[in-house]
Amino acid sequence: MALITLLTILVSIVYGQKFVKKGPCDHTRECIRYDFTGDDRMLCYGYYGCKGASMGSSAKAVCAGANTCTRAKFTTKVDSILCNGFKSCLRGRSMVNNNKISCNGLKSCTDVVGGLTAPVIMCDGDIACTNFKSKKNSDLALNLNAVGKGDDSLLYCNGNQVCRATQQRSDGLIYCDGDGACKESRMQADAIECLGKRACKDAILQPYMSNSFSSLLCHGWFGCSGTSVIMAESIKAYGFNAMTASTIETRGIPVFNLKAYGFRALAGATIDCKGSECNIECKGNACKNVPISVAKSSTLNLLPAKCDPKKTDLCIEFSKNDPSICKKNQGTHCPAILYARSDQTEEEFEAYAAAWRQSYVDAYKLTDEYQENLEIIDIDEQEAETYLDDRIRDFEMENEYDDEEDDILYGLYEYDHGEEDVLYVFGDNANVSLMTQVTSSVIMTNLLVGIVTFLLTVGLIGIIMNKCVDKNVYKSLQ
Repeated sequence: MALITLLTILVSIVYGQKFVKKGPCDHTRECIRYDFTGDDRMLCYGYYGCKGASMGSSAKAVCAGANTCTRAKFTTKVDSILCNGFKSCLRGRSMVNNNKISCNGLKSCTDVVGGLTAPVIMCDGDIACTNFKSKKNSDLALNLNAVGKGDDSLLYCNGNQVCRATQQRSDGLIYCDGDGACKESRMQADAIECLGKRACKDAILQPYMSNSFSSLLCHGWFGCSGTSVIMAESIKAYGFNAMTASTIETRGIPVFNLKAYGFRALAGATIDCKGSECNIECKGNACKNVPISVAKSSTLNLLPAKCDPKKTDLCIEFSKNDPSICKKNQGTHCPAILYARSDQTEEEFEAYAAAWRQSYVDAYKLTDEYQENLEIIDIDEQEAETYLDDRIRDFEMENEYDDEEDDILYGLYEYDHGEEDVLYVFGDNANVSLMTQVTSSVIMTNLLVGIVTFLLTVGLIGIIMNKCVDKNVYKSLQ
């Protein structure tokens, strides 16, 4: 009987940690460096839960608490990754998934090593999926790769400054609908939608793995302002100052379609129609004085047609500055058009057209309208920065914690500083001593489980023996 009890204690010590840790990690720092395998439930709700853990289960990874899954390492076996807590998945590693990654918490998925890769990436929290506000890597652009399902691939950026200053790629759609979402990013996709205020401001928009991308929709207030748009087959500039100060280049795509309907949608913008059939439709003042250069290899179809200088016989009112340009037609302000002359070579016209387009940009920058726009945008951006800084400060005050001290205690310091730095600062026995502390804690937990098991076993044996003794005594009395 003693042998059975001893074996029970040994089994409890060896496997007790597994039984205690498996399942939801609800408490502060629970499941730190835990190795999730098989069908373990990777449910990390506690503060700093699953920090440095190995997320190798086939189940869904849910990182819902503040700072959960910090420095966690994920594998492609994970069904999907959900980072819903404040600063969840911070400095995550190997965040590559064959299904879906969602970063919905404030500052979630920041400083991710190697970036995010999945057919569907959902970034729905303020300052999520970006290093823009990172304390360590603000100068490094985070890679967001929503690829693998063609037209069904999706990079969804919906939040204040979400996906800002990132490298974005998708063989489907990139969707930006937050204030400053996708701002200052390099965006490569088959289709791009910029619907939020300043959503794609100062971004570079171009095709992904093809010679052109199918569509660009600029709906937001200054939504695509200052962008460089390269080889888009279709552009819809519907928002207020939607594409102000942008540059549009067709670069030989067969057909280019542009619909400019928004108030001053193309103010200060330029269009280089080269090697393409360019179909441009203007309404209101969307195209007012916008310079459009048309190379010999190109064809321009302009609406209203009376704005085309080749059709001056249809023009009602000519420009005072340049009588060769039609100024206005039936309520629509006309753009400025420059056609290549027959005696110009392609190189000569390209150089001349570039200088001509720039002259319009320079003239626009001297206007009161341009200065007013700069002031409006500057005030708006300052207000947005203040709002976000206040939110971050409030969350950090509620979740104040010495992250680095915890790293040292649990042997996670090398993830940021490298093993050589650990040895240099703490000596040759640093890792040994740290792991000794962790091991001692685990052994104590398992020993307690073993003792409890031992006491229950002894108690059960005592009850059985007492019953047997009572029965024998009863028989002897008979």
